[in-house]
Amino acid sequence: MEFTNFTIGENDANRRLDRVIRKMLPAVPLSKIYSLIRHGSIRLNGKKTSQSTQLIQGDILQVSSSFLKSAAPLPSSKLSTNTNKLPPPIRLHSQKAKVVASHLPHLAIIYKDADFLILDKPRNVLVHGRESLDSAVKSEYFNSSSQSPQRAISFAPGPLHRLDGGTSGIVVFSQSLKGAQTFSAALQSGNVLRFYKALVVGHFSGTAEFKSPVDGKPAHTKMQSVRYLPQYNLTLVEIQIFTGRKHQIRIHCAANGFPLFGDKTSLASSKSPNVKGGYFLHFAKMQCRKKILNLPEIISAPLPSYFEKYLFAKS
Repeated sequence: MEFTNFTIGENDANRRLDRVIRKMLPAVPLSKIYSLIRHGSIRLNGKKTSQSTQLIQGDILQVSSSFLKSAAPLPSSKLSTNTNKLPPPIRLHSQKAKVVASHLPHLAIIYKDADFLILDKPRNVLVHGRESLDSAVKSEYFNSSSQSPQRAISFAPGPLHRLDGGTSGIVVFSQSLKGAQTFSAALQSGNVLRFYKALVVGHFSGTAEFKSPVDGKPAHTKMQSVRYLPQYNLTLVEIQIFTGRKHQIRIHCAANGFPLFGDKTSLASSKSPNVKGGYFLHFAKMQCRKKILNLPEIISAPLPSYFEKYLFAKS
């Protein structure tokens, strides 16, 4: 039997064999993977092994060449070294989509190290999907020979949290398995504080907390006034979220009488003026309560230009 060999790297190590194979061949049923391991069509370091074996960096994973040819193709983002493929365009998240960027240099890198890449996402760019920030970053940043993280069988770099298409600001990408696991655990345990800046309609003053459920799940938002703009009847606010429900900020603001400026959801549309470009919401600051590898304690993304017309207008 002929085998194709794969070397286990840092981003594949300390994981079970069956889980690595499942990531490597996502279209193959788990029962088939177990059968291949039992019959020796998948081996480790030239020997039969068990599905629960923990892989070690430097191990040689061997998979039957004939099976690989008959199975679904391996994801190119994980194993291909082709760097000539042009990235797909990033499109506006609207009914009349337009190309806003097709090359990563147009996007602002806030921070990067061996484990993380942090970007300042423009408004109206999707994070996930076929034509998104994720696909552009993988095509143009992670596929470049000078920037690519170590190739892995079972790990692919990607965004570690959601950010709505219409919201600008901080997006954290993993560059290593260790980075992905550590950041996700910190986010889950509440050790990553998230602060947004927004323009809301009306004169909001002081501080308020909103705890009404979103989609039937607990949700918690805190809003604090920063500056009232009387000529527009808008208030610049800082918003902290303690949960991450879909559209949580938009729903809580609208339900409590202070919709995001430019928001066209059913709750907000009666009060929010029609404004070109979408709503005004920016993920401005992320604070790590405990050390997360080499990440700075505070990551910031400055207010984007679409806020300036209102913040710096003459009275």
